[in-house]
Amino acid sequence: MLFVGTVEPRKGLDTVLDAVAALRASGHPELSLAVAGAAGWGELPDLEQPWVDWRRGVDDASLATLYRGAVALALPSRYEGFGMPVVEAMAHGCPVVTSTAACLPEVAGGAAVLVPPDDVDALAAALAALLGDDARRAALTASGRKRAAAFSWRASAEAHMVAYRHARERAA
Repeated sequence: MLFVGTVEPRKGLDTVLDAVAALRASGHPELSLAVAGAAGWGELPDLEQPWVDWRRGVDDASLATLYRGAVALALPSRYEGFGMPVVEAMAHGCPVVTSTAACLPEVAGGAAVLVPPDDVDALAAALAALLGDDARRAALTASGRKRAAAFSWRASAEAHMVAYRHARERAA
């Protein structure tokens, strides 16, 4: 499993750790968690587990490798301004399990599994379902790649141009 983001309370890494620990205890003892992100504000969760690989500084090439090698990205954030790891994971073909909080459902656009933030059981169930279902992972990979393509710089520029034209027309 993979978690990408600054390690701080709003990101829900504590929920990911509890969910992965539950999965390890219930039939997936080989499961590990890669955490890619520097420490942020607030109290850090206990990342000193033999099954946790915390990579504080990850370059783009290493991050791409992590996305491509993960069973899923687990990002059950309590709050996100946008959720770039969701789009990055999708672009790299990594299935996503994220939360129903803030902008994440909109960013995911139906191409991710959504769980309530702070719901360890729901996150563990969603991750377990992906572990045992190659077809579901493949479907999420395909829909995720398609969704990520909508977030190109070209699409952003075109949307801004439409907004600017609309604002100019309203001001005239």
